[in-house]
Amino acid sequence: MKLFSKKKFRKSIDFDPGKKLLSFCITHQNRFEYLKETLSKNLDDNRSLSEKIEFVLVDFSLDENIRDWIASNFIEDIKIGYLKFFQTDTLKKWSASIAKNTSHMLADGSILTNLDCDNFVGKNGAEFVIDQFKNSDKELIFWQYSGVKYGGSFGRISISSKVFKEIGGYDESLLEMGWQDNDLIRRAKAVGLKLLKKNDEKFNQAVKHEKYKPKNMSFEKMNKLNERQAKRNIRKGLLVANNGSYGISERLLKMDSTGEMKAYKPSSIG
Repeated sequence: MKLFSKKKFRKSIDFDPGKKLLSFCITHQNRFEYLKETLSKNLDDNRSLSEKIEFVLVDFSLDENIRDWIASNFIEDIKIGYLKFFQTDTLKKWSASIAKNTSHMLADGSILTNLDCDNFVGKNGAEFVIDQFKNSDKELIFWQYSGVKYGGSFGRISISSKVFKEIGGYDESLLEMGWQDNDLIRRAKAVGLKLLKKNDEKFNQAVKHEKYKPKNMSFEKMNKLNERQAKRNIRKGLLVANNGSYGISERLLKMDSTGEMKAYKPSSIG
């Protein structure tokens, strides 16, 4: 972790004309049945903005079934860059922070939205998110949590790619899951962002299922340990996670326009 001097951010986000407006950043491991329910609908529901937004899906395995499913059903979306599909088997032990950082690192949007693979964006949900940033009087971190515990929307967080990079993304030193979303929000607020929390059910649904359970301890204990560490860092002013370098950049494969997976090396973080 590194220190970060609090500064006054500009009135609103700077939309880079060379970038997509928004990237939905999706991570996947052992949740294929949920991805089958959500991906096609999410793409269809936001197709009116297909030239301006993207869905970035990273599968943390080399599962050929997922690869073949993507190539068979979404190759036209791959061709136009509306969907980007990556695979890697580098993450041997699950880490929500590393997984999310990787999908965000590979995204090209001015706004980055974390989208769990069991979540639905809703009809024109991308436009809903973009409008929050365009209409804000200050740069945002936008949280679409429904308020329903274990409802599946807690991690639906949107932030500018510029600020995400500046604060080092999700903290990869935390245990495999728990509190990483809270920590990102708290560090963003600490450096001067405005937190906007807004729940609209049209844009905030998720597949109902039993939640992930860590093997070595309860989720509650893991969440509490991560909370203590994260709050301690913020008290010390350590607001930049991972020394500014995050995500997996080695042994990545990306699907090309023919459906083949080719070695891919990111040019830069963020």
